[in-house]
Amino acid sequence: MKNEIKKQMLIRGIGAIPIGIAIGFLIPLVISISRGSQQYIVCSSNLSNAMGSEVNAVILQVICTAILGASFGITSTVYMIEKWSLLRQVLIYFLINGVVINIVAVICRWIDFTILSVISFLIQYVIVFLIIWFVIYLVNYKNIRQINSKIK
Repeated sequence: MKNEIKKQMLIRGIGAIPIGIAIGFLIPLVISISRGSQQYIVCSSNLSNAMGSEVNAVILQVICTAILGASFGITSTVYMIEKWSLLRQVLIYFLINGVVINIVAVICRWIDFTILSVISFLIQYVIVFLIIWFVIYLVNYKNIRQINSKIK
């Protein structure tokens, strides 16, 4: 089983890299649209200034969102560890990705490196995480009920 988990970590980690990059481009698009901008704001001006150019900033942002995607892909394998409780699986997944997304957010200048900004971002992460987790839980619960009804 351990070899299968390691294999899945590699497959899921690599497979999630393009998803992370795509999300890294979609989020600025949504932000640009929501602000009513007629231009696509690909990255924060703070990151562009820090990196010396928008191209350098975007390269760093792509690398960071690739790492973020890989993190979510790799940590999804915790749900394969059947001897762990669901609570333990969720907490490990949540904590690892919470740390990674906060580091990426600071590096990409999505948030300022202040206690207040980090806490605010963490609160947003928790809210989004709980919403997504609850939706997935409900879908799985419904599927299990359907399977159980067919068995009876």
